Amino acid sequence: MRTMQKIKLQHYVPRFYLRNFSKLLDKNYIIQCFDKEKNKQFETIIENVGCEKFFYDSKGDTIQSVEKNLAKLEGMFNNSILNLIKLKDLSKLPINEKFMLSLFIAIQFLRSKERREGIKDMINQLLKRLSKESLSPLLKRELEDVKKEESIKELHIRLLKEAPEFANIILQMKWILIINKTKTPFWTSDNQIYWHNEINHWPYGSLGLTKSGIELHLPLTPNLLIVCCDPISFANEPSKKVLRDFRYVIRELSYQVYSSTRFIFSNKSEFQFAH
Repeated sequence: MRTMQKIKLQHYVPRFYLRNFSKLLDKNYIIQCFDKEKNKQFETIIENVGCEKFFYDSKGDTIQSVEKNLAKLEGMFNNSILNLIKLKDLSKLPINEKFMLSLFIAIQFLRSKERREGIKDMINQLLKRLSKESLSPLLKRELEDVKKEESIKELHIRLLKEAPEFANIILQMKWILIINKTKTPFWTSDNQIYWHNEINHWPYGSLGLTKSGIELHLPLTPNLLIVCCDPISFANEPSKKVLRDFRYVIRELSYQVYSSTRFIFSNKSEFQFAH
């Protein structure tokens, strides 16, 4: 019996999404990239970015169910995004497609490399505190197991199951479509959803889906961006904005530079601002 070939390179930034920020050349989608860590720019095909080998594979998942389930959802996400790009009007988007966009935003937030690194940092901080305590040998062994890469990966995959709950909250937020009419394109990144809040909720933190003043910024194309925000604080904001002043676009670029884990993506090789 022939065994199915495993999917090695698994994307946490979907290729269908990256296509919107790339250019087609000889059947390949070419994307411009900026590496924050090395302060360098380069171009490559979209298959080579926003991915890692066996990113979603865990010991208990021999059939790569996470990767395959995400691939099925991505087809529906793509249809909803393409429809919005065509309509350029959120009010005309069917509610089922708006929910798919909400689910896409939730999953992209949860599946990112940044989220996994966040889980790792949280565990390391917890272990650092507990190391000062008097613990039993059994508990020490269990804590050592938790910080292993495989355990962190399993915790991250488990977190993805919370996506529908996040999506339902996002669906109820105020949605604003930003249309970029300037010559400066929007960028995206390996952690493309930027959370922002002008209201200081100290000491409890300001970046929560139900916090007053919260904004989620997601670029869809070099000319189109969605903002999901607190429906009360932004009740009087129009559901569509057209940007003709590049300074407002620069602000969105700064969000992507700030939120990205390492890589920024664009359809143009103009990263002076990122440098």
